[in-house]
Amino acid sequence: MFFPTGTDAPVYHFPVATIGLIAANVVCFCITGFGYNQGAIDPWILHFGNGLNPAEWITSSFAHAGLSHLVGNMLFLWCFGLVVEGKVGWKVFLPIYFGIVMFSGAVTDVVTLLQTHGGCLGASDAIFGLMAISLIWAPKNEVHFEGAFVGYGFGMSRAFSFDITILTLSIWYLGANLVSFLFWPGMSTSFLHLLGSLAGFPIGILMLKKGLVDCENWDLFAVMKGTHGRFGEKDWALGYHSSVGKTYDDTPIPLPIDDADSDTKTRRKVDRSARRATLSKINRMINDGDVLTAADELFKLRIDDPTICIGQEKTQQLAKGLLKAEAFDEAEFWLQEHIDRFPKDSGWARVRMAQLLLTQRQQPRASITTLEHPDAADLPESLMPLAAKIISTARAQIRSGVADAELSW
Repeated sequence: MFFPTGTDAPVYHFPVATIGLIAANVVCFCITGFGYNQGAIDPWILHFGNGLNPAEWITSSFAHAGLSHLVGNMLFLWCFGLVVEGKVGWKVFLPIYFGIVMFSGAVTDVVTLLQTHGGCLGASDAIFGLMAISLIWAPKNEVHFEGAFVGYGFGMSRAFSFDITILTLSIWYLGANLVSFLFWPGMSTSFLHLLGSLAGFPIGILMLKKGLVDCENWDLFAVMKGTHGRFGEKDWALGYHSSVGKTYDDTPIPLPIDDADSDTKTRRKVDRSARRATLSKINRMINDGDVLTAADELFKLRIDDPTICIGQEKTQQLAKGLLKAEAFDEAEFWLQEHIDRFPKDSGWARVRMAQLLLTQRQQPRASITTLEHPDAADLPESLMPLAAKIISTARAQIRSGVADAELSW
């Protein structure tokens, strides 16, 4: 058997609601007789052909028919809850979760309105909804599985682990349930699973398109277009293909790894896991306002791997926090990174950079150039007065004979 233990998807929030839901499901499982007492579990079930019963939509999602039913659902609730809640936090996650539950319950009641018997229970419809959202937000991220093979006949066992992308995992489970439904249509487990997914997909897409979640350019649409990750940056190419003259020397060449060297493989896996953990810690520091420590930790991480990046939202949050802390050297670096990586949304960054160059660096010409650059994005309406004031002040300084100060470093 095998079970999911974690993911390499960026996690910005501790999964407190996911853990709480798992605990609530376990408690409800005990209350309802551990799946063996039909009299205790019957009031919790969503009964078919009994009209619309919103209370049953909720109670049935916390009831399970047996230990294997509960364990299987809770493992995958942890897997996909970690991804979704990790990106948006518990205050957004819980409405998403119960929204899927209510949608699935309402549709089930309507579809089975004319049935005279039967019912359903379990959290799998909500879990499939979370899986659909994870597929939209983080298809290329991996889920780590741990497992063991037990050979009963020879008394032998072997532990193993593997990683699988959310895209592959989702296609497998959605495909299997779709095939099952096509062969055996009607109210069934596969129908309920697909119903949960049907609720999850529009939620994931809408939140992504509205900018309510930071997928760091690794969402399903970016992956399908081939513009995900560093491929979305205009200067990702090297050598002759680079639009900004970037050479092959600018990118570190990975050392060859001997396939037979298991120690090297283990070290590489540990290093990758450690970097993921550090990056998650850095994102939490930014959220908590500890931007000075976050900038320092991120700098250390980049010494080992210069390609490591944080998302657009976190880059903006870090730069603004550093400006507020008057850490102008660090702020200038992250403002420039935001301008380079996200040129279409860099209007605010150019204004702050111009302001910094004018007031802290005594570079009026550089300040004007930053705002009037050919690639400059359109400025937000709210920043127009500040930009005009910066340009006016810079031009006045130039007319009075102020020359751009030389950088001390």
